[in-house]
Amino acid sequence: MRNVYISEAADSLKKIDKIKKDLRKKLNTCKLASFKSAADCTDFYSVFFGNSLPENFVITATEWFSLYQDLLNEKTFFSNLVYYIGYWSPVNYSMLFRGLRNLVDTELRDLKEKDRPVYLANAVSNFRRLSLSFDTIHELIKKDMIKPELVTFSKNCVMVLNQYTTELVAMLHAEDKNKEDELGLKTYVRSEDLISEEAQALLDGLEELRLLIEDAYSDEIASGSLTEGIVSTAKDRANAALVKKRRVVDFMDRTLFKMYDSWRKRKETKNHEEMMGETLKISSAIKKIFRTFISYQIFGPIGAIITAIVGFAVDKRTSKNDRIKIMNDIKDEIEIVNEKIQIAERNGDDKAKIEMIRIRQKLNREYARITQGIYHKDYRS
Repeated sequence: MRNVYISEAADSLKKIDKIKKDLRKKLNTCKLASFKSAADCTDFYSVFFGNSLPENFVITATEWFSLYQDLLNEKTFFSNLVYYIGYWSPVNYSMLFRGLRNLVDTELRDLKEKDRPVYLANAVSNFRRLSLSFDTIHELIKKDMIKPELVTFSKNCVMVLNQYTTELVAMLHAEDKNKEDELGLKTYVRSEDLISEEAQALLDGLEELRLLIEDAYSDEIASGSLTEGIVSTAKDRANAALVKKRRVVDFMDRTLFKMYDSWRKRKETKNHEEMMGETLKISSAIKKIFRTFISYQIFGPIGAIITAIVGFAVDKRTSKNDRIKIMNDIKDEIEIVNEKIQIAERNGDDKAKIEMIRIRQKLNREYARITQGIYHKDYRS
């Protein structure tokens, strides 16, 4: 039996080594062709990002994660991959890591009930590690590439991997809920750790809004580098920037607020603990948007969501710790707005300054509401 295991392990290593060798070769070929060879780049994408292998090559999800870890730790491969993601755009991104995600589901179905939590925990850890690697790539491309459209690929990689991680975390929580261990001790998942479909949709919408804002209000646009086509006149640049800003407002008005409304209506059917757990995540997502960019033109719907968040937080059922977490989020947002006011003063932009002061006043009111019973302090200075 031992020899059988050794033989299987050896065969597995041979398959993985061959796949890694082929991927290195394909990626290098793409680079030599300046990433203009559609055939080579599509082939690499199919295997590395779509997890598509010949029929005689069957590897497990664990082996895929091991393959990714080995290749991403290779300096040359990592460097070539950054260029590949920066310079080549797939026709669509619908199959990003979908093969690996489906493989996890397939393997999960074949496991015994007691083995499923460990498998899911490992999968979550592996997806998080992979997401961090692609987040690094995203930051490098944002820093070094000339045109903002070149970050789209890396941005989608991070979003997809984070989405899969969230899905698997929810599955892990569902596995563990109300189960007994071998000693007969009751184990459970805190209900505030669970997240509803409506809350996840809103979180995804907030992240999409952040990325749209990043694209529309980035320094690249201000300096004249646009994400759609090559423009040569100031008028073209101004028109393209305006289109992107309108896209942000349209997304908030038509999409994001509907997501928020669907989530808010859950308050009537879900307990306070669950809603508060989701509220903390949404508060953190909004603070992330503030750190990316905040302007008086896009504050309306965001301000309404902040008001609702504070409304949940000041409920008498809310714990002091949860209230402090949201209080600190708002405090950070106020500090960011203060910096914006100083920038407007330096630029002599009185309109922006006045509107940002109004935003600060609203945030201060929400801050005062939430600090009642803890302590009160004005952060306007």
